[in-house]
Amino acid sequence: MMAAWLPPGAIVPSTYFKDQFKLEARQLRGQTSNGMLASSKELNLSEDHEGLLVVDPSTNPGDSFLKVYQLDDYLIDIENKMFTHRPDCFGQLGVAREVAGILGHRFKSPEWYLNAPSIETSNEFKISVQNEIPSKVPRFSVVVIDNIEIKPSPMAVQSYLSRLGVRPINNIVDLTNIVMLETGQPLHAYDYDKLKSLANGGEVVISTRLPRPSEAIMLLNGKEVKPTQSLLV
Repeated sequence: MMAAWLPPGAIVPSTYFKDQFKLEARQLRGQTSNGMLASSKELNLSEDHEGLLVVDPSTNPGDSFLKVYQLDDYLIDIENKMFTHRPDCFGQLGVAREVAGILGHRFKSPEWYLNAPSIETSNEFKISVQNEIPSKVPRFSVVVIDNIEIKPSPMAVQSYLSRLGVRPINNIVDLTNIVMLETGQPLHAYDYDKLKSLANGGEVVISTRLPRPSEAIMLLNGKEVKPTQSLLV
C-alpha cells in the first residue's frame, strides 16, 4: 500500500494549531525510527484513526502529499455576513456568478447543475413529506435511492472538503456536503431502514415544522439542545 510519510523535522498536522509535535529520528524498540506513517486524523483530514491513510496508488513514491491532494491550494475566505440578504450567494456557484457579474464576465453554470439526471420511480419504498410550515419552507423534496454502499470517500474528495473546513464522514454524507457547499442548497441523507423501524410498520414520514414547546433535540455529537421557536426542525 501507499502511505503518507512524515519525515524527521515535520510537525504532525493535527497538532499544528495547538501543542505542536515535531518529529525527530529516535530509537524505538532497538531500531532507528525516521519519522512516521500517518493516519487520516494525524494528517488533520478526518477523525479516522483506525489505521494508516491509504494513498491513491496512481501516485508515485516520493510525490508531495500536499501537491497530490492540492492541500497547497489558495483559499479565499469570505465573511458570509455580508450576504445575509442574498441567499443565492450562500454557495460557491452563487458567489462565482456574482463575481462574474461585477467583472462583466459571462457566467456559465456547470453541466451537472443544468442537466439533472432522470430518476426511475418505484413503489417499493413508501415515504411522504409532511410540511407544517409552507410559508417558511416553500419546498421540501425527498427521493429514495437504494443499493447504496457506505464507505470512505476517495482521498481527493476528503482533501477537497478539508480545504473547505468540513470534516469528511463517508461517501454519502460527503456528497451531500459538496453539493450544499457548491450550490447553497441544504441537503441531508437519511437511513431509510432506520426511519422504517421508527415508523413501526407504517409509512415513513419526514416532517418539517417549528419546535414544540420545551422540545429537546439530541445532536450528532451527543449534546442535547433546546431550539428556539424560530428554528426549523
